[in-house]
Amino acid sequence: MGRRKSTAALVPCSNGCGRSYEPFKGRKTTLCYPCSLSANGRNPKKNEKNRAAMLRRLADPAVRAETLRIAQEGRRRKLAEDPEFRARWQEVGRALGKSNAMHNKHPKGSPARMKAAATRTETMLGWCPLEYRDEYRRLIHSKRLRAADARAVIEAQIKDDAQKQRARAAKAQRLSFDEQIARIREGKASVVAKFTPSTDTGPYTLGGVASGMI
Repeated sequence: MGRRKSTAALVPCSNGCGRSYEPFKGRKTTLCYPCSLSANGRNPKKNEKNRAAMLRRLADPAVRAETLRIAQEGRRRKLAEDPEFRARWQEVGRALGKSNAMHNKHPKGSPARMKAAATRTETMLGWCPLEYRDEYRRLIHSKRLRAADARAVIEAQIKDDAQKQRARAAKAQRLSFDEQIARIREGKASVVAKFTPSTDTGPYTLGGVASGMI
């Protein structure tokens, strides 16, 4: 059950910010909610306590993934809907890029940079089999195709190659006698001698039953 709504009059914030708060039994601060958050944020002990509680909560992979999803969706929505917020983020990104702070912290070839590059590659090219990625990059960088057009070309090539592979497999299973002889002459196949036992096994079949008794 939630806290019962108070009928007491609002009380001005003691910080003089001009806002008010709703008094209720058990309320310890005389600050309004925003000022209370600001004060707590400047308190090292409370910060450490909150940090420890958050780390314990995020230790659960499911909670961590859900928290990250909510944060990412909220940021994307904010960037799409709020031009001022988007402009601030762009400015922060430009400043960070010019400072080379991330490059200095994680130089080229460092494990963090390599992991980030691999993750980015899989994010962008996870749909593309490894053996086709060089061709995809060639279409992008040499042929100057758009990513969507290059992907369409590669996907068509993958489909065509798969059809050819199935056709070759089907053909290999139904070679005519002449084709089999031709493959032997070309050295692509060989003749295997019929199996002949090295010793006389007598009048017994492989099942151990005497042929004379059948």
